[in-house]
Amino acid sequence: MKGPGWKLIDDDAGQAFETFIQSLPTAIVEVELPLEFDQALDVTFGLLNAHLAYRFGSEPTETIRRYCAPLQQGIEAGRTISAARYLTLDAQADRLLELASLLFIEQDALITLSAPGEATRLEDGPGSGVMSMPWSLCGLPTVSLPLLRGRQGLPIGVQLIGAHGRDGDLLRAAGWLENATRESTGEAEV
Repeated sequence: MKGPGWKLIDDDAGQAFETFIQSLPTAIVEVELPLEFDQALDVTFGLLNAHLAYRFGSEPTETIRRYCAPLQQGIEAGRTISAARYLTLDAQADRLLELASLLFIEQDALITLSAPGEATRLEDGPGSGVMSMPWSLCGLPTVSLPLLRGRQGLPIGVQLIGAHGRDGDLLRAAGWLENATRESTGEAEV
């Protein structure tokens, strides 16, 4: 599935994912997300930034300067969100939650990338959560498995997304996917 954040993936990750999907021993149905999911990242980051500004924005400037750059940027962005905008974002999040539940009427799980590319090196800081944050906003369980490799030999994660309240089903699907991947690559179970 090409979910929220898909436009941000690098070519290497996209190609690895497409090859992986084609190699699976079962039919994978391409799920088209409702148009409202085009705004999922804006909604997610808007609400997150508003929360960061609320929680940390009143700290002394000297304290905020010691925070990591992404946290400082989130606080600053959150300070610009009006109450009316916050309520709009909250209503949009509720709508995404409603729509997300409909995705599982005919699907057991959704599969997509965990991040836009290879895992980041420790010295480069944390990777991007853009591929998983919208699902967390909707309260959906996710599992990330490091099943692919990028050009630099670092892992590329494959993410499974499950229906609300069906965590066990998601974990079973993740186990199946991991075993199917081992069988197709000839790796022995450790």
